[in-house]
Amino acid sequence: MLTKEFAFNFTNEWINSWNCHDIDKIMIHYDDSIDFTSP
Repeated sequence: MLTKEFAFNFTNEWINSWNCHDIDKIMIHYDDSIDFTSP
C-alpha cells in the first residue's frame, strides 16, 4: 500500500533530481523497462 510518507519522499526525491538536471537520478524512479525519449 502506498503511504503518504512514501509518496511525499518519492515526490521530493524526484523533484530534487529534476532540479539537479541529473537524468540518472531521475531515471532511478522509473522501472527499467521505461523508454525515455527527449527531443
